[in-house]
Amino acid sequence: MERSRFATLAPVVLAVVASPFCLFAATPAVQEIRVLDYEVQDAGNFGVLVANNGSIGSRRGSNQPGSTEPSFEWPSGSMVDYLWVAGAWIGAFKNGEPHVTTTAFQVEVRPGPTAIDRLYVTQEGAPGGARHPSPDADDDDDGRFDEDRLNGYDDDFDGLVDEDFAGISDQMFFCEYNDTDPTIPPPNPEHVPLEIRVEQTTLAWSDPRIQNVLGVRYTIENQGISPLDNVYLGLFADCDIGPRDIGNASEDDRGGFWEGDVTAELGGDVRTVRVSLGYMYDADGDANQSPGYIGFVFLGARHPSGPPVPQTLANFRVFSGRASFAVGGDPSNDAERYQVLNGTSPQSLPDPDPISGIRPPVTVSRNDDYRIAVSAGPIETVEPGDQVEVSYALVIGAGLDGLIANAARAILLYANDWRPEGPLPVSVQDFTAVADENGVRLDWRLVDAEEASAVRVQRAASENGPWEDREVLVPAPSMHFEDRDVLQAAWYRLVLESADGTQQPQRAIAVRYEPTVHERVALALPIERSDGIIELRYTLAYAGNHDLGVYDAHGRRVADIASGHAAAGSHVRFWSPSASRVGLVRGVYFVRLASSGVSASRKLLVLGRKGARGQ
Repeated sequence: MERSRFATLAPVVLAVVASPFCLFAATPAVQEIRVLDYEVQDAGNFGVLVANNGSIGSRRGSNQPGSTEPSFEWPSGSMVDYLWVAGAWIGAFKNGEPHVTTTAFQVEVRPGPTAIDRLYVTQEGAPGGARHPSPDADDDDDGRFDEDRLNGYDDDFDGLVDEDFAGISDQMFFCEYNDTDPTIPPPNPEHVPLEIRVEQTTLAWSDPRIQNVLGVRYTIENQGISPLDNVYLGLFADCDIGPRDIGNASEDDRGGFWEGDVTAELGGDVRTVRVSLGYMYDADGDANQSPGYIGFVFLGARHPSGPPVPQTLANFRVFSGRASFAVGGDPSNDAERYQVLNGTSPQSLPDPDPISGIRPPVTVSRNDDYRIAVSAGPIETVEPGDQVEVSYALVIGAGLDGLIANAARAILLYANDWRPEGPLPVSVQDFTAVADENGVRLDWRLVDAEEASAVRVQRAASENGPWEDREVLVPAPSMHFEDRDVLQAAWYRLVLESADGTQQPQRAIAVRYEPTVHERVALALPIERSDGIIELRYTLAYAGNHDLGVYDAHGRRVADIASGHAAAGSHVRFWSPSASRVGLVRGVYFVRLASSGVSASRKLLVLGRKGARGQ
């Protein structure tokens, strides 16, 4: 079936704008119009339309682009849909007030302004998409893994685009959107954007064991100047289950919640996992044409700091449009939506059993046009510039028992780093080393950290050793180590130690500490003058070509400050954020100076019309 993937983003048609692009990205400076990009994800035993504005589902019967496409059609080719639309609800306290950014029903986000900001389609093993622990995971041989996400931009400033992004599953869709775009019409008078950028990844597999699972991973970055506290991420869904040619399929849906321990296996040992899910189904089966149950399962969250996020749903709610919020109707403002997310709204989930920790099942007793929401959290605080990753799965199965069995496999899949094969040994990801005048800082992540008893940080003068322990650390998902007693050149490696004493050395990386290199350029903290002009002072150790510019959090260059040949010594330049060639919104930006093959950067918090603050 021929599909048009591009459509003007409703309801706002933007004027033609010049495409901003990164200094290093091989992207033509052409005239672009903001577009809605969509595609059907169908590698598994289902088909569902996914768009780059955060919506999942085709909204059949509407005037939205793609409304005739499958909308969680199951099984594939059946013409029976189990979803009208679903999308994320992201809620947090910002400056002491609760606010929620939504992608369904109301779309309070936008993709970027150019045709580059589209939906990207790939798969595991695609060029640039190898991922750890594959021996070829470092696609660009720079000592880092998966650092250049699949978005058409040069995120790591190495002159290459999308060369090391980590492909996952048999069919992977990736897009980015934000809630700070000034063209977003305010859907609610009291709504305040959280000032976030969201990376959305959806994953599908043809493996029969997991062909009824759509993985959804959200990476949320705080691009504002205020911390986001008590962050929750939920999924809202309106299902309207039934054959695509039935006009009133929405009227006989029912919803429910189920939680319990389930024994499951996925290419390895049998394990028991706790399943916590909200679900919907068709009450009369449409003459046995709609026997499936669709569920929404929280898989886990990853945050660089703060306490762990509970592994079960924070809340589940069913809404009926025929009732007020107090007795089960839709929330009408951000305060009510946040109550749904944190479990303080009317008709929220009851407390769990004090012994088992399991909450009792919830079911509705009559048919109706229901919507549901599930939520996970809280994430204590997301500071400006920080990111948090939250993953869900949309799962379908024959009856409630089939749904629960497939949900348990989805949990095992996520715990295995989205791999359907047997359990992975504990492994190291994103091992990096940065040297400066204070020493060397090592950073890395562990997959299945609980499988190791200790992590040894070792150093040697050469790649062949001899190796000495610098520190023995307790394993954690995100780790770092600082070595103040540095050598002019050194090699570092990590050794993972199991409870029985078995040691698993990891690949070593070289660190060459050269203070003179880091003294070639120096960039002072940006200073805001009383007239709103930003003062930028920098020093060059040697005469030569240099470049000074401002970039947004995507890595896109938004302002040219200085370039070309310059003398050695101190320099000063002045810049007005209001004079940027693209309209700057409040958020995090970066001033970057490059010269003599090295660079320096400073964070800049743009506050809007009132000014900016450097960091």
